[in-house]
Amino acid sequence: MVHLVSIRLTANSWIERKNPQKKWVSRISSRISLQNYARRIQNFLFCRGIDTFEDQFNVDGTLPESILPAGGYRKLRHSLGLVATSAAACIIGTQAKSWIFVDAVWKAKLEPYPDGYFDPYYNGLLYLFSLMHLSGNYRIITPGMK
Repeated sequence: MVHLVSIRLTANSWIERKNPQKKWVSRISSRISLQNYARRIQNFLFCRGIDTFEDQFNVDGTLPESILPAGGYRKLRHSLGLVATSAAACIIGTQAKSWIFVDAVWKAKLEPYPDGYFDPYYNGLLYLFSLMHLSGNYRIITPGMK
């Protein structure tokens, strides 16, 4: 799933960084393509700057001319949700640089930006679920579990 808005990669597609590891278990035949996917997206974001990459792109990798608003703000950001889901992709990654994304998540803080923008819901949930993935403790808890 890639959320396209005028052929753009935006917030709704961030969770896709995290989804390949779920597919990893169910589709053994596609492991190489999933590893390549994780490697390509992490390489792209790494080249944009591990602490500065933006949160909206056209699918060709360029920045959008028109920025989609979030929470009443219209600004490109280095969003925690995209940092976290990109780190979660390291579970199927094969390159050492994947761990740099994990380090970025551990150092990150879920706090308001200097201009007042704060998104604890979407960014916070992606951050939380990515931490669970990275911890190895993301599982279904059933009533009979102890």
